[in-house]
Amino acid sequence: MPESPTTSVIIVTYNTREMTLDCLRALHAGLPPGPAEVFVVDNASTDGTAPAIHAQFPAVKVLTNEVNRGFGAANNQAMTLATGRHFLLLNSDAFVKPNAINVLCRHLDTHPDTALVGPRLLNADGSLQASCHRYPTP
Repeated sequence: MPESPTTSVIIVTYNTREMTLDCLRALHAGLPPGPAEVFVVDNASTDGTAPAIHAQFPAVKVLTNEVNRGFGAANNQAMTLATGRHFLLLNSDAFVKPNAINVLCRHLDTHPDTALVGPRLLNADGSLQASCHRYPTP
């Protein structure tokens, strides 16, 4: 019996074929050890995204929508099928650094009271991308 995936990665795409393929290439190099599953939800792209993914990444589970369901609904669509212990919602314009997912999963595994982690986001030039802010105060 195959081992259950440790990590389920979900990528939503809409007409970003080349970027999504680059994202998947980086992801392949950055997946943690152990079983993983990758879903790409194609929100009715017209640029050949789904066939390109099937051709280059046959292990990726591609869900093809006939209409653009939006980011949230597409993630939910894949999460209902995902079986990993951890879910990674990854934008198609994000490129995973080696070991980054492993560090996030290890944190979750060693801190069972933590339900959600977010990585540091970097711009293409390596500078910090502000992705969180303090709540405003009076």
